[in-house]
Amino acid sequence: MNSDLFISDIYTKIWLKHNNNSKPATEFDFVRNIKFVKNRNLPMVYTNVGGHLTKGVLYTLHNLQSKQCKKKVCKVIDVPSYFKLDPDHSDQLQSKSNIKVKKLKQHKGYLTKLEGNPSLDAFLKSRFNAKTRGKFRSYKKRLEYSFNITYEVYFGNISKEEYQFIYDCFYRLLKQRYQNKKEDVAILRPDKWKYFLELGFEMILNKEAFLTVIYNDGTPISISFNYCNKEFIHGYLTVFDTNYSKFSLGHISFMKIVEWGIKNKIRFYDFSKVEFEYKKRWCEVVYDFEMHIFYDSDSSISKLIKTGVAAKYGVLKYLRDKKINKKWHKLLFYLKNKRSQTLSDNYQIEDAFEDYLGSEKYIEIKFSDIECNVIKKITIDFLYKNKIRFNEVKIYLYRDRKGTYIIEGEGHKQKVILTY
Repeated sequence: MNSDLFISDIYTKIWLKHNNNSKPATEFDFVRNIKFVKNRNLPMVYTNVGGHLTKGVLYTLHNLQSKQCKKKVCKVIDVPSYFKLDPDHSDQLQSKSNIKVKKLKQHKGYLTKLEGNPSLDAFLKSRFNAKTRGKFRSYKKRLEYSFNITYEVYFGNISKEEYQFIYDCFYRLLKQRYQNKKEDVAILRPDKWKYFLELGFEMILNKEAFLTVIYNDGTPISISFNYCNKEFIHGYLTVFDTNYSKFSLGHISFMKIVEWGIKNKIRFYDFSKVEFEYKKRWCEVVYDFEMHIFYDSDSSISKLIKTGVAAKYGVLKYLRDKKINKKWHKLLFYLKNKRSQTLSDNYQIEDAFEDYLGSEKYIEIKFSDIECNVIKKITIDFLYKNKIRFNEVKIYLYRDRKGTYIIEGEGHKQKVILTY
C-alpha cells in the first residue's frame, strides 16, 4: 500500500488550512512519511496531519536514537494492522531506543481484492454464487428499465460548475439520509463540508480521488467519493437517494467502482472503517485500524501522558462497541431538531378503482413538482413493485382533500392519503 495520498502536498495544505489555521506542520527525524501538528491544550502531544480523516497512513522509522521525541507523545491515527514495521526497527523499539510505541486497536477495516480479475463478471464469479450474481444483475436491469439512467466517473477532469452541482446534490442526499436515520453527523457541519468540498475538487483534478455518479434524467441519485492511487481505492463517502432504496443503488454503485478499478488496474478496494453489512458482504479481509502512540520511555511525564491518551481512546472504543456513539448522535439530532416542524410519515394506501383521467376532482401533477418526500418514495416503490417505467406513471392530487394522491400506471392504481 502506498501512503502518499494522505501526505501529499495537496492533502497536507488543505488539511492544515481547515484544521490548523494554515500553520506549518512539524516533522520528526525518528519517523518518516508523516507530519504532525501540536495539540493546542497539551503542547507535549502531537497528532499526525489528517488525524481521524485519513483512510489509513503508513510510516517508516528512521533515527530511533533521536532526541526529538524527548518528553513528547506523538499519535499516529488509523494505521492498518496489515502494516508491519521493519524487523530491525521493531527490535530497536523494544530494546535499544528510549522511543517506544503503544498500539491500540480502534476500528475494524474491510478490504477486497480487485487484481486477478479481468472483468466485473469475473470478480463477481470469484465472490458470489450464481443466485446472488443474478440478483445483482437484476438490480441494475430493473433500475435501467424504470428510469433514464446514465453513469459518470470524474477522474482528473471536472468543471467547477459541474462539481458544485454534484456536491449540492451530495449535501442534500446526505442530509436526507441522516434525517431519515435521525442522527447528527459531523460531515454536514459547515466547517467540515467546506473542507471536504475544497479537498475533493483538488484531489480529483490531481488524480488522487474520483467521483462515481448515477444520474436519473440528469439528476444524481447516487454519489460516491473515493480516494485512489495506483494500488488502492479507499472508499470515503457514498450516498444515494433513499427514495430509490428498493433498487439497491449501493450495490449498483459499488459494481461501477469495481469495474472502473479493474479497468485501471487497481489492486485493492479498501472499504475503510465503520461497520456496515454491505462491507461484510463484499469484503475478503477484515483487519484493524490501530493508533500508534510514540513516547519517551525515559520521561515520567511522557509515560503518564501516554497512559492517559491510551485510556481515553480505550474508553471511546468501548463506547463505540456498545453503540453509545449512535445514541449520542441521535440525541444531538433530537436536540437540534425538536423545534422544527416536519411532515409526518404516517399515511394510508388504498386500492383505487375509478378513472381519474379527465376528472374535475383531480389535477395531474409532475413528479418534479412534488415537495412531499413521502409521496416521491411511494411513487418509486409503486413502479418498482409493478415493473412500470417512470414515464408511464401518472400522479393526481385531489383538489378538495389535502394530502390525497392517486398514482397509476399500466393498469395499476393506488390511493395515498397522508395523515398529519
